[in-house]
Amino acid sequence: MALEDLLSQEGVSGVAEQIGDSMRAARKAAGRTLSDVAGETGLSESFLSKIERGHANCSLANLIQICAVLGIGMDNLFSKGLGAQRTNVSVHRAMPGNPGAVMLDVESTGYKFRPLAGGKMRDDLEIIHLVFPSKSGMETMVSHAGQEHCYVLSGSVEFLVDGSTHILNAGDGIMIDSKLPHLARNRGKDSAHVLMTVAMAGSKESPPDWWSVVGPTTKTNR
Repeated sequence: MALEDLLSQEGVSGVAEQIGDSMRAARKAAGRTLSDVAGETGLSESFLSKIERGHANCSLANLIQICAVLGIGMDNLFSKGLGAQRTNVSVHRAMPGNPGAVMLDVESTGYKFRPLAGGKMRDDLEIIHLVFPSKSGMETMVSHAGQEHCYVLSGSVEFLVDGSTHILNAGDGIMIDSKLPHLARNRGKDSAHVLMTVAMAGSKESPPDWWSVVGPTTKTNR
């Protein structure tokens, strides 16, 4: 089910409940306790319990981290039950009216996102539409397993990757080894839209999480 369909049927509060239900089902299917997940993510048991009950909002970074510990993709959180383990065919539609109305907030950053495709347990890819705010944003370098490609749909985005700075405008893209410390932030006065494709880590790698904070960013001259 597409995210916009889920939102239109259940509303934002319903989505939080759906995420919580799916997270609880995935945790039980994996034979994990709240204590297990808390220990591997660094999140408190009480916060995880609130998420599972649909009583707390969760950031994109935390969602990715929790999914990695549970061995699922984010797509599984937006479908009833765990669903199919691998995508056969998946179609996502254009968002009518105000696109921001059907996108989820990334807690305390102003970022918005919606998963477009992939992310199931046996999928190799996950595709996400990200919107970077014009002012606020995450100022922390992150690192996670796999590879990613970011294509700038509109606006101007600054990518900091392993000590180097790359300025990308609409039509530009960048592919990186996601293990390298990195972050992306908006350079323009208006919001910037980015299409992010993430390649899942192969079975040979078993990282503790996808999204590990590795240190503060270094300020650069704009």
